[in-house]
Amino acid sequence: MGRRILGLALVAIGVWLLREALYAVILLVERGSPLGPALMEPPTSLPRIISTGLILLGGILATLIARLGGVSALIGSLLF
Repeated sequence: MGRRILGLALVAIGVWLLREALYAVILLVERGSPLGPALMEPPTSLPRIISTGLILLGGILATLIARLGGVSALIGSLLF
C-alpha cells in the first residue's frame, strides 16, 4: 500500500516537472526558434525532459509494484 501511494506521488511530481520542463521549450518554439536549438538553448532542457521521463516511468512502475520502479525513479531524480 505504501509503495503505491509513493508511486502515485512520484507520478504527480513527475507530471508537474515535465510540464515545467516542456513549458520553456514550447515558449521558445512559439517565439520562432526551431525545435533543435530550443531543446539545447537552456542547456538543461533536454536532460530535464529525459530525467523527468525516468521519474514518471519509475512512479508508474512503483504504482504497479514492479521492482525496477524505485531504481528508475532514483536515476531520474539524480539526473534531474
